Amino acid sequence: MGRQACLVSHGPKYTLVQSPTLMNVSGPFVAKAWREMVKQHNASSLSLVIVHDELEKAFGEVKLLPWDRSPRGHNGVKSVKNALSQKQYPDSPLARIAIGIGRPDERDAATVSRYVLDQIPSAQRQTLEKQVPWDVSQRLMELEDQWKAALQS
Repeated sequence: MGRQACLVSHGPKYTLVQSPTLMNVSGPFVAKAWREMVKQHNASSLSLVIVHDELEKAFGEVKLLPWDRSPRGHNGVKSVKNALSQKQYPDSPLARIAIGIGRPDERDAATVSRYVLDQIPSAQRQTLEKQVPWDVSQRLMELEDQWKAALQS
């Protein structure tokens, strides 16, 4: 996808793609991979969901966000939104799922950057690995219900 090596997992309902680029510059890769998917399938049968970390949510909290919600300083989300406009794909619903990582007490840029880029402590990693996949699945089902309801109205 996107002419770069990446992790891809195909399932009956979802294709999960992990960008091989750094999150802050992932927009061009995501846009290219999305365009490839649209070429292979009817755009109206596709939906795009970006899953990303979120400083402003409590650690482990998983929340649906509309595509047009502000990136709130998240450079990766900015990169994707700059590279991929919902107006280009009016028949394809786009959304975001934010996974809370909490915020360090200090708010200076260096501390926040270090916090975001450092390895996750093992206890927190276990929390993420046990609960977050379930919560993300629940949010995806909620999205499906919302999108089906929108089609019927």
